[in-house]
Amino acid sequence: VDVKSVLINLMDRISNYAAHNEPHSNAIPEDIKAFSMLNEYCNKVIEDRNSMSLSDVLKLQIGLLTFSINCYPDKLEYIDHILGICTSIIENHLNKDKNANEENEENDDISSKSKQMDSESADCVLDLLLTPLDVISVKALSLQQYPMLMQHLAWKQRSQVASRLLKAVLETTLLVNSPEMTENLLTFLSPLVRDDPDTPSVEEGDTESTKAFKRQQYPIARLIHRMQAKKDEDYMKTQFKILSTARKHFGKGGVRRIKYTLPPLCFKYLELARDTTATGIAALDKINSAKEKKTTDSGVRYKKKTTETKKESEPSDSEKVESEKPTEEGDKEQQKSEGGDSDNAEEAGDATVEEVVEEDEDDDEEEEEEEEVETVDVEELEN
Repeated sequence: VDVKSVLINLMDRISNYAAHNEPHSNAIPEDIKAFSMLNEYCNKVIEDRNSMSLSDVLKLQIGLLTFSINCYPDKLEYIDHILGICTSIIENHLNKDKNANEENEENDDISSKSKQMDSESADCVLDLLLTPLDVISVKALSLQQYPMLMQHLAWKQRSQVASRLLKAVLETTLLVNSPEMTENLLTFLSPLVRDDPDTPSVEEGDTESTKAFKRQQYPIARLIHRMQAKKDEDYMKTQFKILSTARKHFGKGGVRRIKYTLPPLCFKYLELARDTTATGIAALDKINSAKEKKTTDSGVRYKKKTTETKKESEPSDSEKVESEKPTEEGDKEQQKSEGGDSDNAEEAGDATVEEVVEEDEDDDEEEEEEEEVETVDVEELEN
């Protein structure tokens, strides 16, 4: 019995039922762990049938992936789990082929060629990577196993997946607003951004290859204008990191790619410089206005303080009355002292006049005595 086909048909029927069911109704009851049950059966089939080819194993995982997307579209961890299982299966398969070739052949070139999958298996991997994009679109960027599985494809198929993912991003209004998101997205788009060892060379005379190359690079240039950080307090710092991360990836693209990616990146840097200048001027104006306000407030406070100090220094009405009382008493005492001084001055004046009169009388007495002496002398001479 082809159990693989039975399981795939069963999962397809459930998926179709869920896809055509009403949007707000549950196709599968919550108490039934359908994904866990089917995942367990798929793993058991793979373990019991070691003879299954890689393409058959991947087709079984494609059926499980389709079931998960239709029945559990919000469960991204289910999708990531399936992609991780496929990555492990492919690596084990390639390692077995490598060991088998090393035992039979000593040529290193053969062992390196064994790392490539057959075309049918590669197509299955391509379906595994493209199927989620139709439902989850840019949410695929949050799948950690997505780029790991993508690395097992050839460059042409990797570029096909990358172009599909880039188209899904540009069809939305998604903004690449963090350095981590920029790093993750450009890792997904690496076949379009840089040259890998298996990247085919484009000759100058090959018109078709040149046109195809330009068609790949124009969307990358458009993507650069989606690299915009949130306008918050760390805007300039975050935006610079985003552009620096992009510049690191684009620098690995060579001269052919950088002439398409560098001009829009330069414009984003100029835009950041303009925003930085505007922010600096606004900050300077804010500082100056704060200084002016501080100076004005200081002047107002100084004037208010001076007024209060002046009011405090002026005596109150009660203090004025009390201060006037001793002043009146002092005036009276001063008047008394001035009156006493005038009396003393009058007494001193009277004493002085009496002394002058006494001196004049003494002088008259002395003159009379001298005249008497002279008279006596004349008489004696006459005698």
